[in-house]
Amino acid sequence: MFKCPNCGTIYYPKPAPAVAGIIIKSGKLLLVKRNIEPGKGKWALPSGFINYGEEPLKALKREMKEELGIDIQEAALFTAKIGKAHKDKLVLGLFYLVNSHRGRIRLSGENSDANWFTLSSLTKIAFRDNLQAIREYIKQSKE
Repeated sequence: MFKCPNCGTIYYPKPAPAVAGIIIKSGKLLLVKRNIEPGKGKWALPSGFINYGEEPLKALKREMKEELGIDIQEAALFTAKIGKAHKDKLVLGLFYLVNSHRGRIRLSGENSDANWFTLSSLTKIAFRDNLQAIREYIKQSKE
């Protein structure tokens, strides 16, 4: 909570809602190399912001189509994490396990590369909330 020193108005900052896909194929995780800030040149889960009034699952399907060219057939909410998109902007990330999808990966301009990484030898991940969700998935998949 913040209070304006001039007028006394109380302001409650809120995180921007986003969705991300945890896509596993043959024991490997799909990551994209970001072509835009924040995190330009670094690896992350495919993700994007939820539009005003948009249902989170619809946002996930839209973002995966826009960024990867794939159609999500089945996905389930896995976890939610707070992260930072920029130095002063918080994001509420909703991480979905993508259980079924169709289509070949075709990247948009937001990402310069996509690659499958083994869960035991991941590359450096751009965002802390992405890394937390991935680690949670790895831990749960071993149980």
